[in-house]
Parts: sequence; C-alpha cells; structure tokens
Amino acid sequence: MDFTSLTKIHSNFNSLLTWFLSEKSMYVEIEEPWNISLFSQIISQSYFSLPSQNQELRKVDITIDLLTKQELLETDSAYLRPIIELKKFADDHLSEFVHDFLIHGSIATMDYSKGWSDLDTYVILKSDTIKEPEKLLTFRKRIIEASRYLYQIDPLQHHGFIFCTEAGLSQYYSHFLPMEVLIQSKSIIRKNTLELSYKRTRVETLNAFRQKNQILAMANESKVLRHHKYNDSYLVENYENEDAMYQLKYFLSILMTLPAYYLDAKGSPSYKRDSFEIVENDFPKNWEIIEKATEIRNSWAKNETHPYEGNSIPTWVKEILGYDYFERAYNLSSEMLASLEETKIKKS
Repeated sequence: MDFTSLTKIHSNFNSLLTWFLSEKSMYVEIEEPWNISLFSQIISQSYFSLPSQNQELRKVDITIDLLTKQELLETDSAYLRPIIELKKFADDHLSEFVHDFLIHGSIATMDYSKGWSDLDTYVILKSDTIKEPEKLLTFRKRIIEASRYLYQIDPLQHHGFIFCTEAGLSQYYSHFLPMEVLIQSKSIIRKNTLELSYKRTRVETLNAFRQKNQILAMANESKVLRHHKYNDSYLVENYENEDAMYQLKYFLSILMTLPAYYLDAKGSPSYKRDSFEIVENDFPKNWEIIEKATEIRNSWAKNETHPYEGNSIPTWVKEILGYDYFERAYNLSSEMLASLEETKIKKS
C-alpha cells in the first residue's frame, strides 16, 4: 500500500472516532439508539485492521510536563477554573481509558486571549479502550459529559476534543498535529514521555495546505463559508448575516492557521505563535488580513465580557476586520500556495 493511501485510512479512522466521541453523534443516539453500539463495534474492528508502515519512520521521544492545579490557580483562578474541574473529572472518570490527556495551544503556553482562545486538547486513548466496544461506549458517555468544560472556557468553541490512539503514536503523521505543537503541550493527568514513530512527506503536508486554500476558494466564489453553521445559518460575505460571531470566529481560526500550515508544508515547521513573525515579510501585499485577525484576538478581552453571550458580531470587530474578507483571505492563501508549489520541502 502506498503511503498516501495508508495515511488516508488513518485519517478517516481518526475522523470517525472523533465524530463518534463527540456531541455531533448524539442525533444517532436520539433517533436510532441501537446504532450507537453498532458504531462502537465497527470502530473496534477497524482498529484491529489498521495498516502500518514500519519503514522510513523516525522515532522521537517527547517529554510532556504536567499542568498543575497550582499553576492554573496562580495564573487566573476564575477564568481557568473549568480546566481545574476538567483535571479532576479526568482523574476520576477518564484516566483508566486514556494513555494521556493533553492541553495544547495558547492555554498550555499561557499566552491565551481571555474569552477568545479555545481549549485545544489531544486525548490519546489506550488500545484496550478501542478494542473493547463496551468500554468504548462507557468512555464515549463520559467524554461527551466533559464537553461542558470546553464551552465554559469559550462559548464560541468550534471543535470538541481531538483524539488519537496508542496505535496512532506508532504511525504518527505530522500533518495531523505537528510535533512542534506536541512539544509545547501539557498533560492534565500525569508527566509522561510520548514515544512517536513519525513521518513527514511533501505530498501530505502540501495537501493539508491545499485543503485550507480550497475552503477559502469556495467561500470567495460563493460568498458563503459553508462550514460550521449556527442556528442553520452560515457566515456570508460583508456581514449580511450579523448573527454569526461563532461562524466568523471559525473563519478567523482558518486564517490564523495558514502561517503554521505554510511552514509545515515548506519543511520548516513552527509553533503557531511563532509562525507569524517568520512568514509575514514573505507576503507583504496580502498580509494585512492576518494583522486584522490578530488585532481582534488581542482586543477581545478588553472589549467583551466573559462568557460571551449571544452570537451577534460586535461593531468593533467589523470595524477592525473590514469588508470582502473572503476575497482577502483567499488572495493570501493562494499567494502562499503558489509559493509552496514553486519550492522544495526541506528534509526532516
């Protein structure tokens, strides 16, 4: 089996697992509850048959520090209390099912924007949890219950928990979650060392950037971002739907990941926080929309109370971002993609 096909199988499995363990699968439980156990059995059976490639994989150990309750209390006890509660919930109800439970992104590095930054997680399931359908069902019930802590940190959070498996660590493809992100992450259950066998390829990293560009291309063409609708509405160009802050935040999150995805595809991966300064001088013509998005992120805490209520787009956000945002974002991503397609990836 070629490498692209192999990674696609692993990616599809992770997508199915993440859907099954999220609130998005609840409609099945409501409409056809008998099928939940069927999905659990299918996932378990699929896990046994996941293909592997042992050649050309690079082994690396990553030390993961523990995110302590004391650290959270000293930083901002009121705002970060949901993470303290998530830590306790994980210790009491999840630890037997997981190999590790990581927090990554700006909350792990404590450079978050209060009320804007979402809670990024990476939950690594034990193989025994996946292989036993009944155990997987029990874990599903508990992890969906834990979702409330995500929305206490960010009511506009557009994704739930992200999952990996023990087998996924031995077949780790860096475009899923770059190692530079894992290196900066912290565990809420224990200090640990992750043993990875990974690979980065030109095709997979470039395709990951192309997917981002395609999303923006379709939004620019139709003037509608057909992702993450809220109350049955999508984000449209030029604020035609003003009740769309959740949708706009998702759009801005796509935009803000472009520099990190660009560097990963270029073969010079970087932590997201550091990627902006590295990339900005390469694209001065279209970079202004990144600056606008950054200004919104940095201004959110002083302009909005936490937790944010409703879904209307604040006037000050519109004033900073401006109009034709789909077109401007697509112009930047297209310029970045053209640059990638003209260069060769560095060896890693």
